Amino acid sequence: MESPKSHLIIAQVAKNPLGFAGTENTTGKTDPSHSRFLKIVSGEPYCEKDAQEVHCKAAKWNMDDPPTFHSEMMYDNFTLVPIWGKEGYLQVCSNSLCCHLLYDRPTLSQEMYTLGVFDGFHTVNGTYYIQVCALVKCGGPGVHTCGQEITEAIGILEFHLWGNFSTSYIFPLFLTSGMTLESSDQLGWENDHSFLKK
Repeated sequence: MESPKSHLIIAQVAKNPLGFAGTENTTGKTDPSHSRFLKIVSGEPYCEKDAQEVHCKAAKWNMDDPPTFHSEMMYDNFTLVPIWGKEGYLQVCSNSLCCHLLYDRPTLSQEMYTLGVFDGFHTVNGTYYIQVCALVKCGGPGVHTCGQEITEAIGILEFHLWGNFSTSYIFPLFLTSGMTLESSDQLGWENDHSFLKK
């Protein structure tokens, strides 16, 4: 995409912070979505207690998860997995990089979103090695439209996105409708995984 304006994205991301700003609500309890994220990163099952019983969800990959597919984005061959349903946990890997997404969609829309990963050499405008985890809106309702340039999205997702990047030099980029640059609610490191929460 060509634009008369260019932006250099720089963020200071705390390495293994002692506390996470913004994770507690007004009652002083940890945000439930952040608790689920911490459990998944640690590999422990996440349990919730309702009025009558305790429900546990293991953070494991299972055969009922959506299939992966490939699509070109920004001249790179991304491995993608569709985001289906109101809430869930997805994982997609390429080479040594695995990207994870814990998501909740307050309202379902007809828009198709995917979780994507690229770990390799980018060869346009030079050759350099990059690792990318991406939450992407597709151009239409089918997987064949993923990777198309789009500028508008109406779907709302609350999410934790994280990956096991091989470097601590992370450049988080969060674009919304109209190619508007937004900031995340939270950035940090947990168990050697860089994460972004929105």
